[in-house]
Amino acid sequence: MAERKFDPDAVARYRDFLLYWLEDVIEAEGGPVSSMKDGALKKAPAFGSTAEGTTAASTYATSHQTAWGNIQALRQSLFGTIQALNAALEGHETSEEYNVDDFKTQYDEFASSSSTSGNTAESGGGDSSASSEDYSNALM
Repeated sequence: MAERKFDPDAVARYRDFLLYWLEDVIEAEGGPVSSMKDGALKKAPAFGSTAEGTTAASTYATSHQTAWGNIQALRQSLFGTIQALNAALEGHETSEEYNVDDFKTQYDEFASSSSTSGNTAESGGGDSSASSEDYSNALM
């Protein structure tokens, strides 16, 4: 029997892992977003008014802005990945329903074609009166 390539349980576990990182690490109280938005990293340290202090303040502002942009990009990436995983899980359910319906249709077509081609139970061809319900019962 063929091995399944798509494991919806594994996808759901991975999605839950990403949700944990998004909600409980990055956006949590005391996490990087809250620290940079409302916490200790919101304000720059006092670098003084010397030339070195001005350079350090400029460097700090650039670093803060870069870090904030990277965190926002990470949040967007995690959110987009979670949405894509949710869509894949929803698509998998639809795909499975389609596959089962398609197999039933193919089974019915095969059963009806084998009865018209003379391939019957007497000649070793199987039961030509089989239907998609028989196929469904065989899957159980």
